[in-house]
Amino acid sequence: MILLLFLYNLIFTLILGVGILPFYLYSLKNKRFREGFLERLGFYTPTLRLDQGSGKRIWVHAASLGEVWVARAIIEALLTLAPQLDIVLSTITSTGNRAAKDIFQGKVRVIYFPLDHPLCVRRALHQIQPRAFIGLETEIWPNFITQTRARKIPLLLAHGRISARSFRNYYRLKGLFAKLFSSFQIYSMIAEEGAERIQKLGADPSRIRVAGSAKLDGLFIRLEEEKKKISGTILLIPKDDLVWAAGSTRTGEEEIVLSVYQRLRKDFPGLILILAPRHLDRLEKVEELIKKQGLPYQLLSEIVSGKKERLNQIILVDTMGDLFGLYQWASVVFCGASLVPKGGQNPLEPAIWGKPVLYGPHMEDFKEATALLQDLQMGFMVHNEMELYTRIKDFLSHPQVMRSMEEKGNEMSNFRGAAVAHAQNIYEVLGQKGVL
Repeated sequence: MILLLFLYNLIFTLILGVGILPFYLYSLKNKRFREGFLERLGFYTPTLRLDQGSGKRIWVHAASLGEVWVARAIIEALLTLAPQLDIVLSTITSTGNRAAKDIFQGKVRVIYFPLDHPLCVRRALHQIQPRAFIGLETEIWPNFITQTRARKIPLLLAHGRISARSFRNYYRLKGLFAKLFSSFQIYSMIAEEGAERIQKLGADPSRIRVAGSAKLDGLFIRLEEEKKKISGTILLIPKDDLVWAAGSTRTGEEEIVLSVYQRLRKDFPGLILILAPRHLDRLEKVEELIKKQGLPYQLLSEIVSGKKERLNQIILVDTMGDLFGLYQWASVVFCGASLVPKGGQNPLEPAIWGKPVLYGPHMEDFKEATALLQDLQMGFMVHNEMELYTRIKDFLSHPQVMRSMEEKGNEMSNFRGAAVAHAQNIYEVLGQKGVL
């Protein structure tokens, strides 16, 4: 453990020493990287350092946008149990950070998570002075965990999950990670599968609980807020128009989507395609693919900003955070990162709008979600381009079947409540540790 941590820190220090100046210079030109630069090094504002509120400060970490919505549901449930808590929420991504600030409106302090270097972590812990740390979704940072534990700050894991891919990677370095995984006071996991994996990695079985997925709780909160974020009137999509949304697509999937779309247009000439690549740095490549097909398209940002009316049948999503709201206008949805081996994307996001959801065979990161949708007969696996075409054509040919999905979407509310279960597990440990 000590040797591996030494090597980890040595490599990290070399990378940081070589890269910090170029990164800083680049950040001066790029607002995305400039934002939170000092916080990532462990420097936080005097207000955050000095104002300890009730003295019962809890640090919650949600890496990116998806985890932020889960964090919201759990934090709200936790504050119902213990309103005296002073919550600090950290993120890694700038998208998640901005969303968290919009969501909490100052009620929760939002910061960037420090780089996992001893100096950055030490500085951050000294300035923030949390009474406990709650990590979501099982992010393991060796220095952060080691130094937090050394300060006798209770570590809690909530909404924990470990994919098969992550488990294999952690297990290869079990000498380093076994002690880290044994550091938490509670492991409030999403599913039994994750509970079994984390026990094999060193977690104390007496501290493991299975509380379910809080993603639905977060999505239902978000549902009402997102309904009018992007107006169908602005997009000029009449209520009865047929719309196929292909969300969070990855390299190799856009070609399939465009090929299927070309075939579908022969049967449904007015079909609208909303295409949303997962990573916006690939946008130019996706545009090239569309142009090669000879298809006219428009960027979502130009339509929503009012620069252009929507005249074309392909809407290319070039903005962050809008896909969830766009799903409400879809007739049928394809969930990307699943026809290629990337682990999939969250199929609950379109399903909660009452949409039939298609996905490929590579949904390893969302097994619980796909199992739920299959039970509700809202999720359908396709293995290749032909199956994708056939399934979509079948749905578009039977509008009454698509309409029946709206009722099934409402049934998903029966599966809420996991956020409260995770919050209760956290509350129990905080009480035992004298934090409340």
